[in-house]
Amino acid sequence: MIMKKMTVISRVAAYFFDIALLIIFQHLLGNIGLSGYILSLFLFFLYRFITTALKGATLGMLIFKLKLKRYNFKTCLKREIFRAASHFYYLGYFYVLFDPYLRTFHDVMSGTYIEIDKEEKPLKRDRWVKAIGSIFLAIFILKWTSNFVLNDAGLLGLKKIAESDEYFQSFEGDNIVSLSQEELFMKTMGRKYTALIEAQGEKALVRISNKQKYTEVYKLIMEDSGLRGEYLYKVDYPLQFICSGKFLNNRDLCGLSPKGELIIANEKGEIYGSEKVEIASPVTMKCGDINGDGRDEIIVMGIGGDAEVFKMGDKTLKKVFLGKFGEDILPETFYIKDGVNVFGKSNKGDILYNYKFKNERFIFNSKRYTKIKGISNVFCTDHGVLVSNVYRNEMMFKRGKIQRLEVYTDDLNYKKVYEFGNRPGRPYAYMVRTLEDAEDIDNDGKTEVVLKTVGKDDVMGQGYIVEIYKFDERLLKLNRFFTEIQRSLK
Repeated sequence: MIMKKMTVISRVAAYFFDIALLIIFQHLLGNIGLSGYILSLFLFFLYRFITTALKGATLGMLIFKLKLKRYNFKTCLKREIFRAASHFYYLGYFYVLFDPYLRTFHDVMSGTYIEIDKEEKPLKRDRWVKAIGSIFLAIFILKWTSNFVLNDAGLLGLKKIAESDEYFQSFEGDNIVSLSQEELFMKTMGRKYTALIEAQGEKALVRISNKQKYTEVYKLIMEDSGLRGEYLYKVDYPLQFICSGKFLNNRDLCGLSPKGELIIANEKGEIYGSEKVEIASPVTMKCGDINGDGRDEIIVMGIGGDAEVFKMGDKTLKKVFLGKFGEDILPETFYIKDGVNVFGKSNKGDILYNYKFKNERFIFNSKRYTKIKGISNVFCTDHGVLVSNVYRNEMMFKRGKIQRLEVYTDDLNYKKVYEFGNRPGRPYAYMVRTLEDAEDIDNDGKTEVVLKTVGKDDVMGQGYIVEIYKFDERLLKLNRFFTEIQRSLK
């Protein structure tokens, strides 16, 4: 019994010694990117396969005086492949506690074991262990593959059609050293910089460049899968939040300054609507037709569940509502479809509220619980409701999940149908993407997705890239398959 306990302890110690080598591989190759992560896994596989095939032991096993009873290239190759079966919730490793020869699943399936002071005698239950191990192996491969393709690689089902050069958000007038993490985040990932307007009778995707006292507006033109910026105009306000809508005849830009100045500007930069926002701490702002009259309203949502609604009259911008959406909630964001749909926080997951806007007030319509925790932006698409979130603390420390980009059904079930990157904070170079917009930009009748992207070296810095994607119908089917696998094995 003592010998058995010592052998188990030695195997555990040898395992963690070898895992330390994997961490070193990942650290050395981390800057290469995703390919570096894949290469580190491959090198670690080769390390365990070659050392056991030649010496019957890895470095960790040699240190703790452990050795395979039977080893050659064929046996050890099978052993490393079948190791995946033991990785399924580590059940195959725990089996060592119940096997008289202290074998794991991959030991049994490859026909060997760690040498101890007794000869191996096949057990009747070995065939059942091999069968269970084979099932675990198949499930693990499906689970690992789906997670790697959907999250590590990401964006399966989205085809990139245009990408900008790196833009640098100006911090003119700011003392960068004195800015908090929250302020830096809001100036980069946490703030919307693009919107769709009409210019010269055509749709135009525009980007803002925020200065200390004014904002520059650029038209983004797609050329050979790239984006070229063309200067349009400037407004004499530093815009903190932007959206766009059809307030009179054309679709124009709407912006909100840090001082609460709400303005609407036409394609020449001429301000034809302005008002003062009373909400002290706005969370987001969006534009849309919430009462079905054919003209868009402007909704500003506050951190405490307050809302202000503005509407353009024949000549002036007017405030038509100031108050609460409904019950006392902690809102995160909202989208406009069949009224106003507000995501509020709860301990079980976000609650999705639907309100109608009639007679210049919000009327409660429905409420449903979701399994989503954390949403920074949301838009409706041809394929469902696209939600996004970035966990900035985990970006810095590279732990847990750092990004959410998913599509849910727009019905009462609110079921996840596509996963575009619930990206893990791995020790390799990653790109983090947040949702900017979802619109039909090129007039083909289908929604394009606009993402803002930053790399690991600039998550709190000034640089970002604008990317435009189309949905790929064929790859979306594969995405749906992998998403269902993840959901069923969660």
